[in-house]
Amino acid sequence: MKKNIIYITGNDSYWIEWEVKRWLGAFRGKFGDINIDRFDLSDQSSLKWIADVILMSGLFVEKRLFIFRWGRDRKSKAAGLEDILTSQLDNLPDDHFLFFHNISDKEEWLKTWLSKNADVRNIDTLWDKKIWESRFDIDSQIISLVLKIYQEWESSRERWDSYSLIGHDIAHTFEMISLLQESGKKLDNTEISWLCYGYGGDTLFSLVDAIMWLNIPLALAIYHRVTATNRIDEWFGSFVGLLRNNLYIKRMKDMGESENEIANLLKIHPYMLKKGYSSKISYVEIRKLYEKLISMSIAYKRGKWLKDSELWRILSIELALLGLQKSRN
Repeated sequence: MKKNIIYITGNDSYWIEWEVKRWLGAFRGKFGDINIDRFDLSDQSSLKWIADVILMSGLFVEKRLFIFRWGRDRKSKAAGLEDILTSQLDNLPDDHFLFFHNISDKEEWLKTWLSKNADVRNIDTLWDKKIWESRFDIDSQIISLVLKIYQEWESSRERWDSYSLIGHDIAHTFEMISLLQESGKKLDNTEISWLCYGYGGDTLFSLVDAIMWLNIPLALAIYHRVTATNRIDEWFGSFVGLLRNNLYIKRMKDMGESENEIANLLKIHPYMLKKGYSSKISYVEIRKLYEKLISMSIAYKRGKWLKDSELWRILSIELALLGLQKSRN
């Protein structure tokens, strides 16, 4: 076992992700982003040059952190990352760290290799009620109910239908419950059940939904949580895409199109279509918000000084949301 090869495994994808961020933060703080490389193992092209990258020892960069996740459908016996690692294990510099997490179940050979050669750390805390109580300020009975619902659903899955990000879905459910309670809403058991998988595990969907229903305080609360843990580049495109879909829905509704007619034209999920079609926001309001965000994005790509900063983008989006609220007052 090599101490500089770390494999984090377990059923709690939410806490595994936080452990990855903790590692990233500590390493970035000491050595900078330039020393960090990320690899998606489902991208087969990366395997062709990954060995050379790992072995580029420190003429200019001493310490390096390599992060690996996901994997390939290994139906064939094609050489994988474990073969590269086996051939180069003795040459791995001590100040180069290989960090593995969320490795696909289909990468059986790689996982077997890691179990023998890596420092394996198991985070099997998914169904531990006390762990979730320490993460969220929510009544213990509600936490018990949510975990029970997810356990029942997961027990009905076929073995081939595994879902490795269930921890993220549970966390998103608790986030929504917490936000709704902070806004003064009292939830009954039926509403709590609906929130489980209610947004498909997508926090951005809940953000756009709050905007469409003009619940700007809730939208800002969700937005602050998103920006606290994710860079804008990681989610902005999806966010704008969701707004654009709702912009189309509102425009077509104003043109007299029915829900069925819009569904045939846009091929949008029926749940999303129904929510957008019946929401409070007007076409003019969502168009103005959309235009502000696009203008902000263009300014960021072309701007200098402050307009190049992440902080400027965060404040610009927040001001756009507050502007939407002000126009209603």
